[in-house]
Formats: sequence, structure tokens, C-alpha cells
Amino acid sequence: LGSSAAAPAAALIRYRELVDPRFADGGQCDVVEFVAGLLQRMRAGEVAAGRSVPWPQDEVSTASACTHVDRLFAHLREERSRCVVCGHVGVKFTESSVLELPLRADDGSFVSVTDLYLEYCRLQPSDEDGTTVFCDRCEKRTEWWVQGRVVRVPNVLLVQVRRTAKDGAVRRFPVQVEEHLTLPELPPLELSSVVYHDGATMHSGHYTCACRAPDGRFWFFDDLRRPARVPEISLVKPRSVYVLVYTTPRGCSAFANQGGVPPGDDTREGDGGSASDAGPVLGAATATSSSISHDLAGFQVMPGSTWATSAA
Repeated sequence: LGSSAAAPAAALIRYRELVDPRFADGGQCDVVEFVAGLLQRMRAGEVAAGRSVPWPQDEVSTASACTHVDRLFAHLREERSRCVVCGHVGVKFTESSVLELPLRADDGSFVSVTDLYLEYCRLQPSDEDGTTVFCDRCEKRTEWWVQGRVVRVPNVLLVQVRRTAKDGAVRRFPVQVEEHLTLPELPPLELSSVVYHDGATMHSGHYTCACRAPDGRFWFFDDLRRPARVPEISLVKPRSVYVLVYTTPRGCSAFANQGGVPPGDDTREGDGGSASDAGPVLGAATATSSSISHDLAGFQVMPGSTWATSAA
């Protein structure tokens, strides 16, 4: 770093300690771990200031409070499971600030974000990683079929492309970045930025990023180098894609209407994202209630690894 940048960089390192003491040494850290820690600290600050409410107990299996940080960044995951012994079906909902997509087995062929999400939704046995689940009806640990999906997206969806295998090796399969993302039963999202990583581990190497400018075009940033305009975002460093940031179209929020803009009128140019109709805790971006609450007496593996359920 040059002398003009050294002082701001040193100050930034000091502020990193406010997120977690482990980030205070000035060394490189995993960007996902840092962002998750930052959001957790922001959430704790909101709770301490009294700006939080309990999560609906019939919706989310968590004792934590819901804050505006969750409304901005937390997505809701539905997980359905069935005991292979007695057939008992369980459903739970959990919230998370980072959507972690699965590791790809093939390093050679391109894979899209949608492909990885469908793999994330794949019906799979609970013992795929050598674990079993305790069944209340069987009164013992048994094997289960498990399947998950995202049923509600926030205003800002952070997507992590998992790169590290169980043996610690970094997998460099090429990812085709989608500028416009439409996942099954979820509202459309648009790409805001991409974080790239090059190196032997996620705690070493080099991070770069591409961000969407106000004119809708992407610019590539690499430390103090002059930013470069990106002609096609899907062609930039596909084997280094690590984190993708998707937002609601044009960055419009899904918060409750605060007045001044009629409910639903979020199409005006240049207002930076106006309010919409009051919706659930995380906003209006959600799957239909019928698609969430339908009976799951029978699991079926459906073509394309989409949500594999059928009515009894």
C-alpha cells in the first residue's frame, strides 16, 4: 500500500475488531465469516436498542429476536424430513443471513447459480454424511429423508458458492453468474455484486469484486488498481466466484408502507426504492401459503431435483 492508503487501511483493521477479536490481527479472513459476524453484531445492536420483536413461533424454529437486519438480509428455509422406519414427517423453518450452495462434484463443466440451488433442494438421506436423527415415535436414532428449500427471500440475498471440500481442498468448478435470478416459487432477483477469491484457502490468497453502478453496468475492483468496466459479468473469473449479492429489482425494499408513496407504487424512476404493501416479517417476497403448508405424506424424487413432494 502507498503512504496515502496506509493510514485508512490501518484504521479499517482496527475497526474489524469491533466485529470479532479474531479479525483484529490484520490477516486475511474468510469474507463469508466476516460478513456473517458483522451482521450478527448489527443484529445484537438492534436488540440492545429495543428495536426487535420475537420471531413468530409457528414460523421459525429459533429463540432469537427479529430485527431490521433480518428484514434486510435473512432468508427463510423450510426443511421437511421423513423417518424411513415409521414414516413420521417433520417440518421446520430456520432463518439465515447467508444461503450456502452445495459443493459441485464436477470441476470441469460450467454450473449456474440456479443449478446449484436445485442441488441444494435435492431430496437426500440424512445419513449421507454418516449421521442419523432421533425419531420421537421410534424412540431411537433412525435414518431420514431430508429436503430443504428457500420459501422467503430478503431485500438482499447473500449467496455463498461453497468451495472447500471436507479434506480442505478448494474446488475450482466454473460458475456461470446469472444477472437475473428466478428460482422456483420465489420472486425475481437481480445481481448487485460478485466477490471473487483466488488462493489455496479461503483464509489466504486474494479477493476481488465486481459491483453494479447506478447506470446498471458492472465495474471490477482489485485493490488500488483503477476500476475496469465489465462488458459481460458472466465471463469474469468463473472459477473464482465465491459470493454473490442479489437484491430485489432496482433495490426496492419490501418494508411496510411509511407514507408518501401509495402502496405498491414502487416503479418511479430515481427514488432509490420505495415502500410497498405491509407483508410478513421479512417482507412480501415469499412463496404462496398453499405451497408451504401442503401435506407431505409422500416424498418423491422429481426430475430436475425440484421440490419433491406430492399429496397423500
